Amino acid sequence: MASDLTPESSASPSDSAPASPTASGRTLVWTVLALMIGACVVIGLFAWNRSDQSERQAKTQERAQGVDEFAKSGFVELSADNFSNWIREFAQSSGSRFVVVNIWATWCEPCRQEMPELLRFQLANPVALALISADQNNDEGRREAAAFLQPLLQMSLEYELTGVSAELKQERRAKGLRSAIDASGEDGKLFTSIQEKMSEELKVEWSLILPTTLIFDAEGRMRHSIVGETRQTDLEQLIAKLSAE
Repeated sequence: MASDLTPESSASPSDSAPASPTASGRTLVWTVLALMIGACVVIGLFAWNRSDQSERQAKTQERAQGVDEFAKSGFVELSADNFSNWIREFAQSSGSRFVVVNIWATWCEPCRQEMPELLRFQLANPVALALISADQNNDEGRREAAAFLQPLLQMSLEYELTGVSAELKQERRAKGLRSAIDASGEDGKLFTSIQEKMSEELKVEWSLILPTTLIFDAEGRMRHSIVGETRQTDLEQLIAKLSAE
C-alpha cells in the first residue's frame, strides 16, 4: 500500500530538458541579423544626414553669394538730379507707357507684405516697375535690402501665369524691373524732391510714409499716387483707367 506521504512530482519531463541546439542557433542568427540591420540603418541615417547637411550648406552658400552679388550690382543709385531722367529712360527702354515706382524699406513691414503683389503685377502686365529702397546706401543697408529682395524675385518667377511662358516671364522681368536706392544719404534730397513733385503735380501732401507707390507716364509726369499698401488688382485698375484717358 502506497504511503500518502510520498510527494508527487509536478514537473513535466520537458521542464528539466536542456534547450534544443537547433533553437538556440536560430535565436543567435536572428539576433545577429537584427544587430546588423540596426547598424546598417544607423550608418545609412548618418550618411544621409551628412549628405543632407552638405547640400543645405551648399544652398546656403549659394544664396549668400547671390545676395552679395545683388547688393553690389543690383541697385541703381538715384538722386534728385537724375530721378526724372531715369524714369523717362526706363519707360523708353522697357517700351512701357507707364512706370510704377514703389518706395519701400526692409524695416517697413507693410512694404514687405505688399512686395509679392507688386512683383506679380509686374510679371502679369507689360508695365515697368521701379523699386526704390529707402534703406541706408551703405554695405549693410544694401545687403539687408538684397537679402530680402533677391530671393523674392526668384520666387516670383515661379508664379503661375496662364499663357505666359517661362521665357516670356524672364524677358518681362529683365526688361521691366529695376531696383534702385537713394544715393543722397541721410539728407533725403531724393525723397524731398519726390515730395515736392507730388505736391506740385498731384496736389497731394506726402509725409514720407512708407510704402508709397507712384505712377508716371512715359514723359515722366506723375499721374497718380498711393500712400500705404497696394495690391496687384488695385494697380491693374489704375493702369487701365489711365490708359483710357
